[in-house]
Amino acid sequence: CKYVLYIITCNGCGEQYVGETSTALKDRMTVHRQQIRHKEYTILGVSQHIEQCGRGLFRVAPFYKLNNTDEQFRKCKEQYFIKKFKPSLNNLHVKH
Repeated sequence: CKYVLYIITCNGCGEQYVGETSTALKDRMTVHRQQIRHKEYTILGVSQHIEQCGRGLFRVAPFYKLNNTDEQFRKCKEQYFIKKFKPSLNNLHVKH
């Protein structure tokens, strides 16, 4: 499914991350997995966390389907749910 908000749960600790995608969710998860496995592609703190804490394993669930394909609208909805749920993994930064 495209144009969704999703939640990633770390298999190690159960902490969560909220994200959005305009591409198919399975394709977005492929990118997350690449960033977890290959440090040179890691740009999100959640990737480092899952690699270390969850041994690279996580669960994902789409939770909000967007009818609007506008990127700015998607980003605003993502920020709304980040503020609402306060997922701790959205606050992580990549440590070099």
